[in-house]
Amino acid sequence: MPGGVNSPIRSFNLVHMQPAIIKKANGPYLFDINNNRHIDYICTWGAIILGHNNIRIKSQIKKYINEGLHFGLLTEIEIKIAQLISKCVPSIEMIRMPISHGIPHHLLSETLSCPYNDCDSIETVFKLFSNEIACVIVEPIAGNMGCIPSQTKFLRKLRTLCDKFNSLLIMDEVITGFRISLGGAQSYYKIYPDLTCLGKIIGGGLPIGAFGGKKKIMQHLSPTGGVYQAGTFSGNPVSMIAGYTCLKILKSLDK
Repeated sequence: MPGGVNSPIRSFNLVHMQPAIIKKANGPYLFDINNNRHIDYICTWGAIILGHNNIRIKSQIKKYINEGLHFGLLTEIEIKIAQLISKCVPSIEMIRMPISHGIPHHLLSETLSCPYNDCDSIETVFKLFSNEIACVIVEPIAGNMGCIPSQTKFLRKLRTLCDKFNSLLIMDEVITGFRISLGGAQSYYKIYPDLTCLGKIIGGGLPIGAFGGKKKIMQHLSPTGGVYQAGTFSGNPVSMIAGYTCLKILKSLDK
């Protein structure tokens, strides 16, 4: 494996250490192959919001594994988790569980980057490319450059400019979704996007990805529209039941 790992962040090369090799986990703890116990402060990069080996999630996963691992056709649990997410996140009227092979290189040349929380730079870019900006994508609380919250005026400026110039506002809530609040950072700030990207927590610890938003946009997806998006493992029932159980627990705690 390149660097000895399947994901760069696991290599520990930036801190001049060998990769940790984990054998098991429970609650807040990880145990390596030498039986050393470690506190998992990062909760598997945000995916395990309820801690490792949650008994309710495990029991539901076992139930679904007994029925089969993957069917390639619609399952009831996909409908249930879609309904639950739509109830929790106000801006998501429709949602789809996708997979992706990454960003095509030619799209990078069509991408403009602006400083975070800089309202002036955003206004300048919209003035220069007013009729060419299809969408603005923002992480409402930046995670991978340190935990940097958006200023409310910054998100409000993005919403205003997107409305003015007929561009979509997309929020990446893969990290913030269901963590900042049950409805994500958008509910915390009360500034709502047209589309939202979700992941991590909605899989209950299993691989997952999803995007959702306004019905008038989501209906452009095949089979109701002409934008084709598909995946063999989209809506995998084992990931769906893990995520559904996790979100039900979170919703019960949101009193």
